[in-house]
This record gives sequence, structure tokens and C-alpha cells, in this order.
Amino acid sequence: MPLRKPFDHAATTIVIGAGGAHDAPAGSGQRLVLVEPDPELVALLRRQHEGAANVTILAAAVGAADDRQELRRFSLARLNGIQAPDRLTELMPGVRPLPGLRVDGITVGTLLRELGNPKGPLHLVIDAPGSEQDILDGWKQADALGLVGSIELHAPAEPLYAASPGMSALSDWLGQEGFGICGADRTDPDWPVLWFLPETAFGVRDQLATLAAERDTAETARQAAVQKLDETQVDLAAATAERDAAVRQLDEARAGLATATAGRDTAETARQAAIQKLDDTQARLAAVTAERDTAETARKSALQKLEEGGRDLSLQMRLQAMAQLDLDDLRRSLAQSEARRREIEDLLRKLTPHLQVAAEELHRLQLVAPQADAAPATAQVAAQDPERPVAKARRRSRNG
Repeated sequence: MPLRKPFDHAATTIVIGAGGAHDAPAGSGQRLVLVEPDPELVALLRRQHEGAANVTILAAAVGAADDRQELRRFSLARLNGIQAPDRLTELMPGVRPLPGLRVDGITVGTLLRELGNPKGPLHLVIDAPGSEQDILDGWKQADALGLVGSIELHAPAEPLYAASPGMSALSDWLGQEGFGICGADRTDPDWPVLWFLPETAFGVRDQLATLAAERDTAETARQAAVQKLDETQVDLAAATAERDAAVRQLDEARAGLATATAGRDTAETARQAAIQKLDDTQARLAAVTAERDTAETARKSALQKLEEGGRDLSLQMRLQAMAQLDLDDLRRSLAQSEARRREIEDLLRKLTPHLQVAAEELHRLQLVAPQADAAPATAQVAAQDPERPVAKARRRSRNG
């Protein structure tokens, strides 16, 4: 039968009855010991594993004694062994016996000594029909069961040989020696394959399974934490970007506020200058108006006197010389008043555009700086109708 892959924990794999294991891999690096009594199969194994430094092949039959044994052969090669058949022909009537061979027999103790007493853990494969119990007893007698880390047992389900109790009894014996079944291959129910581990290994295996589960849980938690950390870092980067953008916006707003404040101060200064200029212009306008009113009063008084002089001709004649002088004075004064009036009108015509410009500038500044105080009532009147003083002066001039 094909050799099963050695357990990973084993330092050495020992196959007793390796004739059916001609396709066994030999490059794993573990030590592989193949024990086979049939000379033809031994030659086949040596050809197969030629040059493999980790493979040892022994031509011998493992049993209860170190002496020559008869290898009993049958038409079905897997039944070959050194034990006499019991119910073999009864249960398998089609199997024919073949001529036997004399081979070397060795005990388990001798086998281990020839191998240099290998260190455990060992993976033991037993595929020796009829000799299974002798081999297991030999491992116990050699006090070597403690070296065995795992067992792969090939045996018939029913007793077929005189010294073989069958798979069930062999399993019970191993159970009494502290080995438990960890796997089974029942593809051929008449010749099953069972795997055994020491009872202590089950506890270790359970612990390993628990540790593996804890490791997987921890790994899942770690991956979740890493994922959460990545998401947190992404959120932190986004928050940092938002903070930087807010800081930039705040700086821009502060710069804009400073610019607006400077513009407001400049506008306020210009407004105050315009108000002062408007007040000065209004003062000059009031002075010119007062002078014009005085000249108008003098002119009316002179005219009244002239009219009174005309009504009294005799008095006028008497006072002609004096009146002539007065008239000349009055005419000069009138001429001077008229000239002064024309000057005032010319000044008003020149001041009117300036007043309009000042009113428009004041109106613009009031729009720019709405928080500023309202201009004086007189400035508002002048700004709304800058022609009113001139028009009034002109009416007075016409009346004169």
C-alpha cells in the first residue's frame, strides 16, 4: 500500500513492511527507514531511493526473535508475512499460496540498535500482515513506545493469522498503552488504516487548537484595529485639511477686515474733510448774502430818498446843490453796490458747481460709511438743491 506522508513533527519515519511503499517521497529532509523482508521488493526500493541520503533500507522481517524466518507468500502480495495463516483461506478462498522464502528476522530492539537508537519523536508505520501484535509487543519490551509520536497501523479487520488478533484488538491494546485514534481510512473495510497519537498529544492538540483559535481571533481583532486605525487616519487627514482650510479662510477674513477697516477710516477722513469744506462754503455764502442784503437796503433807501426829493420840488431846488452832491454820492454808492452785487452773483455762480460737487461727494461718502453721523441739516438742504441761495439772490436783485 502507498506510504502515507510522515507527520510533520516526526524526526524519523520507520516503515515496517515497506514493500507496498515503492512510491513513497524521499525528499522531505526527514529520516526515512524502510524495513522489508521480500528481496524483490527490497531491490525495487533501493532502485527507487538510490542516492537519497536520508533513506535507510533494511532487508529483514520484524518479529519476536532475531533468527531466520520463513516469508510466507500468496498470490495476493499484500498478504505476505512470516505468520502462519489461520482463517485466511477460509475468508479469502481465491487466494493461492506460493513458495516461501527464508529471510532474516530481527526484533524491535535489534532494529533500533542498528539504526543507532534514533531520537524521538518517531512516526511508526506498521504494514506487516500477521506480525502487528509481535511488533507492538517488541516496541513495549524495548521500552521504546515513549519515542513514538504517531502510529499508522495497517491491519485486517478480522483475525487472519495465528498471531494476529485483528484491528479491533490491536486498537484496544494501543489504547491501554496510552494511544488514541486520531484518524481512519476505511476505503477498504476489510483492511482499514488507523492513525494513533499518544493521549498526551490530544491535550496538546486541543491546546494548540485553542491557541490557534485565539490566534485567529487576535488576528481578526488586529486586522479590525488596523482597519479602524486606517479609517481614523483618513478621518484625521480630512479633519486636518478642513482645519487648514478654515484657518486660511479665517486669515483671509482677517485680511479683508483689516482692508475694510482701513478703507472705512480713509472714507471717514474724506467725509469729515468734505463736511468741513461744506461748512466753510456755507459760511462764505452767508457772509456774501449778508453783504448783498446790506447793499440792497442801501439802494432802496437811496431810491426812497430820491422819490421823496422829487415830490418836493421847491425843497429839492433849495437843496439841489446839496442833493446833487448826495445824489452823486448815492450814484457812486449805487454803482459800487451794483458792482458789488454783480461780483456776488459771479461768486455765487462760481461757488454753485463746487457746492454741487461737495454735495455729491458727501452723498457718496454717506453711502460708503453708513455708520457715520448724518450731515447737518443745512448741508442736506444745500446738497439736495444747491441753486436755492442763488435763485433767492437773483429774485432780490430783480426786485431792487
